[in-house]
Amino acid sequence: MDGSIAPCLCGAVLYGDGVNANAILECFAREQAARGYRVLGLIQRRAAEGRPCAGDVILYDLGGDESFLISQRLGEGASCCSVDPAGVAEASAVLRHALAAPLDLLVVNKFGKLEAEGSGFLAEIMAAAARGVPVLTSVHHRHADRWADFTGEFGTAIAPDLRAIALWWRRTRNGAPGCFPAS
Repeated sequence: MDGSIAPCLCGAVLYGDGVNANAILECFAREQAARGYRVLGLIQRRAAEGRPCAGDVILYDLGGDESFLISQRLGEGASCCSVDPAGVAEASAVLRHALAAPLDLLVVNKFGKLEAEGSGFLAEIMAAAARGVPVLTSVHHRHADRWADFTGEFGTAIAPDLRAIALWWRRTRNGAPGCFPAS
């Protein structure tokens, strides 16, 4: 990231096992949209919440009715799921379209394994931040170091709590010390 990106523009809900960061992001995004902010992006749901790596992982377009299966079925006896890079690539079109529209906040379901390895939605996160569009995502603690490396001084770790996210959002919008207002 370069010096033209304002601090606080990249907020990440940092979470661990047992925390449903997806539900927290979705709730916050929908609350802000109901308040009149233009919030676009992707949220994630599992077809079978509560069972690690079980069930389909689906991304939903916050601004439309599209959904994208991003998990691969590995077959009988598999003990874990695997992200499908083709599904992620297809869903990335939602983020690119969002960036072409008037926008207050871009929600990216997560900075996960693909992003930590340099792919996934990394280009879209960078494009949003470069345009001055605040990005809200989630990061499991196992990828927190890669998130910090990626965002440097421009990223903010946020507790998995709606009030903490609201504080980040208010500071980012209003240009509190250490943050600049979104353009």
